[in-house]
Amino acid sequence: MARPNTQSTAPAANKFYPHEAPKSDVDAKINDLKNKPLMQKIAASDSLFPDASKLVLTWAMQQMNADLDPYMKNEVSKGGHAEGRSVAGAGAAEDEADEADFFVRPNGQKYFHRAWGNTLNDVQVLRRARETNQYPLLYGPPGTGKTAMTEAAFGDDLYTVLGTGDTEVADLIGGYVQDEAGAFVWVDGPLVKAAEEGKPILLDEVGLIDPKVLSVAYGLMDGRRELVVTANPSRGTVKAIDGFFVIGATNPNAPGVRLSEALLSRFTLHVEVTTDYSMAARMGVNKHIVSAAKNMDARVRQGELDWAPQFRELLAFRDVSKAFGERFAIENLIASAPEMARPDISATLAKGPLAATYMPAQIK
Repeated sequence: MARPNTQSTAPAANKFYPHEAPKSDVDAKINDLKNKPLMQKIAASDSLFPDASKLVLTWAMQQMNADLDPYMKNEVSKGGHAEGRSVAGAGAAEDEADEADFFVRPNGQKYFHRAWGNTLNDVQVLRRARETNQYPLLYGPPGTGKTAMTEAAFGDDLYTVLGTGDTEVADLIGGYVQDEAGAFVWVDGPLVKAAEEGKPILLDEVGLIDPKVLSVAYGLMDGRRELVVTANPSRGTVKAIDGFFVIGATNPNAPGVRLSEALLSRFTLHVEVTTDYSMAARMGVNKHIVSAAKNMDARVRQGELDWAPQFRELLAFRDVSKAFGERFAIENLIASAPEMARPDISATLAKGPLAATYMPAQIK
């Protein structure tokens, strides 16, 4: 199965992302605009590119070094994300990171995309991989954005299974449950639903699921694209339709992780997901904390430390610092680390620009 061509531009519109107009439609509309007056061209361009007129007008005013009047400032500050398309944030009150493109997760949080390859960002790669049935395995420490990236790419279409050592076959394909009348009825699981509805499914912490349990997904992930529901013969064979897509995410260093060769071979794309420390700084995390975390991460890779703060911990530090102060946030960060790593983190922070004696947060 061929890998995506990372040298090409963003993928063409397709049925999975209907808000992106086919190129032929766009060309026809552009030709239609050529004979219109300038302001009509700008206004009509919104039908092709949401908020285009606002962005064009904003750019023009900036070029003339003119101040926007209060009404335009209010209109431009509504910049953001529409229908899955990444748009540069324009609100003056937003974090500096809004200068970058972002996507919005189902919970409303912004996800700022990262590079994957030479020309595509991570969200684009996931979407193109779905179009070409190339399943990705995302691996890396917890808190680096594996789940957030997947949610940003697929939004409300996404089914998610959080894997544990106790995950059973029924958690994937479904099982019998008792209804209000006391009868037992079959209820499909998320894997079956995703296959029949043509939806993506994230197997989060896939490495913690028993390989024997995961074997039920093999038929859906290879050329057969089908699943025989042996637990319910009347259910028959489930056929995956276009759009069905499996994403795996795992922390390979977590205790109990097992990934069989049979499963690994069905994931075409393998990528390590790491923390973008520069983005953490742009999103308002104290630059000294970011620098210390980055240095600790490098020492983890060299085998000198066992743990370093990742993106999730850094954003939590930012929010805790805003609510309770910097020292409180530092001690909370130390307390959030594994117990064996806390002395090293305290020592690292004590040597930097924030030099002081820090202890894990305690209630005495």
